[in-house]
Amino acid sequence: MHRSALGAGALSDEWARERLLDEAFKRYLDWRAESDAVRDAYGAWSRASVGESALPFAAYGAALDREQHAAALYGSVIGRVERLVGAPAAGARQGATRI
Repeated sequence: MHRSALGAGALSDEWARERLLDEAFKRYLDWRAESDAVRDAYGAWSRASVGESALPFAAYGAALDREQHAAALYGSVIGRVERLVGAPAAGARQGATRI
């Protein structure tokens, strides 16, 4: 159906759905970036010498906090997507699965 054939309410609903899906994708990318940062921070900590491990360990903890926050934001928007479509979003609950 062409946009011109849709009523104003349908256009508004379509726009809102597109914005929500865009937000979900952005939150997914944010979560992936933070997950990568956790991996990198863990690597730095694991390679640090015993006497030099305090700062890398703190950076790893901060990266975990950021990743957890990004995951919560992603989960929140996925919950909104599920309510919109009335079913669990495909793959959204497979947090450890990478595409």
